[in-house]
Amino acid sequence: MKKNKFFIIIIAALVTCLCILITMENQPTVTETAKQISVVVNDSTSARWTRFRAGLEQAAKDYNINLNYVTTTKLDDFEQEKETVDKEISNGSDAVILQLINGADAKDYVAAISRKSTIALIETDVKSPDAVKSYGVTLADNAGIGTALAQMVIDGMPKDASGPVGIITGDEAAMSIRNQTLQKFLQEKNIPIAWCVQTLEEAEAKQSISPVSSFVALDNETLEGLAEAIKDSAGRPKVYGVGCSDKIIYDLDNGKIAGMIVPNEYTMGYVSLSKVAIHLNNHLAKMEDTTVNYFTVTKENLYSTENQKMIFPIVG
Repeated sequence: MKKNKFFIIIIAALVTCLCILITMENQPTVTETAKQISVVVNDSTSARWTRFRAGLEQAAKDYNINLNYVTTTKLDDFEQEKETVDKEISNGSDAVILQLINGADAKDYVAAISRKSTIALIETDVKSPDAVKSYGVTLADNAGIGTALAQMVIDGMPKDASGPVGIITGDEAAMSIRNQTLQKFLQEKNIPIAWCVQTLEEAEAKQSISPVSSFVALDNETLEGLAEAIKDSAGRPKVYGVGCSDKIIYDLDNGKIAGMIVPNEYTMGYVSLSKVAIHLNNHLAKMEDTTVNYFTVTKENLYSTENQKMIFPIVG
């Protein structure tokens, strides 16, 4: 009799445990809401952002982030960009990744807003003492890019002649450092710089008065326009620059561009978002500044294994 009671108690306990497990299994699972990160860049639908965006999307997938890639047109001044950032924060974004169109105008704003919300910059920094810096930066090696570009121009010149160079800077904030190191290296090698302007229109006017044998464009948009504007001819100036869009790669392959520097935009996108995601999950984790690499690409090495991986990154 006692044995029967003992078995009944055991069976009852097992049934109770089973019921508890079934109840727990059927209860809705409480999941943590994914953090939202907004990304604000100039002219966001431009093809130059294709690889950068691929890096963002891969990082968002890896870190369970709701990525809001904000649609923008060509931003004329920092006030427009500032309004866009403020709107994203007001709408509930947990963080903003931002490409500055004018670092000089943005200094005070970035310092102030980064104390209220999580901000990360790409491509260029604002001059701010480290003691008060409360944001992270992921940027291209702009100084290295300028020097590498100068070396590429020199390597493409005939050994018995060093024709004058014309530089078109574009209007993005990161171009200042590229231009400084480019000009410094050319001057050290006694390569004459005929002129340095900001736009293609200015370059066309200068070229009619003071012709050059090599053009150098410091950003993607300018390089695209320059390759299109320079007509094929026997005395056609060589075109060099910085860029990463499919159109530029096509122009390089077809000989319109003699050589270019390609920043690793995929890595820039991935690293910038992953750093912010880690910080959002642990505010004690400091967002360290990161400099990403670049590639020197010519028609001869365009199809190398390394360059193909960079140009056509595999997104999982």
